[in-house]
Order: sequence, then structure tokens, then C-alpha cells
Amino acid sequence: MKIIIFGILTVLAVVMLLFFNRKYRNLVFLGYFACVIVVSAFYNLRLIRNIVPFYRPFSQTYYQPEFLEKGEYPDSLLPLLLQDKIVYTKNDPMDFEEAMRLGKDWHYGYYHVNNAVWYLELLDARVVQEDGMNGSMPTEEQIRTDFENMGPANDMFRYTFLCSKHFDEPGNYFSHFWYYSDHLSEIDVYLNPHADLDGADIASSEELVLLWDSQEGSKEEENIYIMTKAYYEENVKQ
Repeated sequence: MKIIIFGILTVLAVVMLLFFNRKYRNLVFLGYFACVIVVSAFYNLRLIRNIVPFYRPFSQTYYQPEFLEKGEYPDSLLPLLLQDKIVYTKNDPMDFEEAMRLGKDWHYGYYHVNNAVWYLELLDARVVQEDGMNGSMPTEEQIRTDFENMGPANDMFRYTFLCSKHFDEPGNYFSHFWYYSDHLSEIDVYLNPHADLDGADIASSEELVLLWDSQEGSKEEENIYIMTKAYYEENVKQ
């Protein structure tokens, strides 16, 4: 509708310029620009409540309305859960050449560790990467009994381009969109909500562990698993 109004105003202004005396030309221009400003201000005021700040991911959610109906909103919960916590993670980076040798897409070499760590840092988590956690993962039985699936994380990671420190192709939005939304199948966030042996859970504990691992039969899709440090030490650490 806004475009139609601008189109009508433009046509009227052109007609007036063609048929009105030249001395009225400045008045026609002033009237045209005044109408454009008034119409723009009117539409901006009507739509201002729909504008979502885009400078921090935790000020918005990324999923479509149907995800809300299913309660699948891990990116809304994680900022509340991880902010100011000490979060231990794996430290198993690889370059894009190694990723391709392993039969993975070359983007995997850039995104595999970096996007998870940069996202955590954006949430003001204090990230500690430990080589000793490489290869440690909850068992299938533990995942089934101790963890809850909070829903898909593809959109969450699609927007990690906001955190990227790469200024070429791997860091742009289009590469992230293609990789997480088109190239990968669904990846999920799993939380362990149960109290550990110290009586703390992921909400009350100051030390958490976040691990990622490829799904069975998958080359690149990596689910996220979050638990307390005490649970990890007691049940997962190798």
C-alpha cells in the first residue's frame, strides 16, 4: 500500500510539473517531498512496535510461530541458562583441508568448534576449552534417560554469523544460512535437567559442560549436550 501511495504521489507530481507554470515548480517539489515524509512517518509509527532489535541474539528469537507451539525454543532458554556461567567445552578444531579429507564440507572446518564457542562468549559465558574432554560423550542410554530434547538448533546456529570473526565467505550470512538450513539435517540441543550428586542442576550450578557430537550415521550434524560439571565428572568423563 505504501508503494502504491508513493506511486500515485509521483505521478501527480510529474503531471503538475508538466502542466503547471514553471514558477510553481519549487512548490510542487516541496509539496511532493512533504507528502512523502508524512506518509513515511505515518507508516513507521504504525509499524514501530513490530521492529525487533537485531544487535544481540538474545533480544529476539529466530524460529517460526509453529516452534513456539511445540516448545522448541532453545535459543530463548540458553542465554538465561549460560550467562555468567563457567562453561567447559571440547577443544577439537580442524582446518577446512582436514574436514574435506574426512569427507565433510569445507565449511565444517570453520564452524565445527568456532561457532559454538563464539556463541557462548556472546552470551557472556566464561568458556574453558579442554583437550581432555575430546572424545567424551554421554552414552545413548544416558541421553535417553537423563537428557531432554529442547528442539532444533539449526536456526540458532544459522545466526552465529553475527559472532563470526571471519570476514570472508565463511563469516557471511549466506554461507551460514546454506550450511545450517539447507546442507545439514536437524541438529538438537539436549539438556540434563536432573540434580547431580552435589544437589545442583543446570540452573543452579555455576559450572556447566557443553559437548557436541555427530549423530549416528551423520558426517556433520552435531547435537549439543549440556550438563553440570559434577554430572560430567561422575558419568561421562573418560
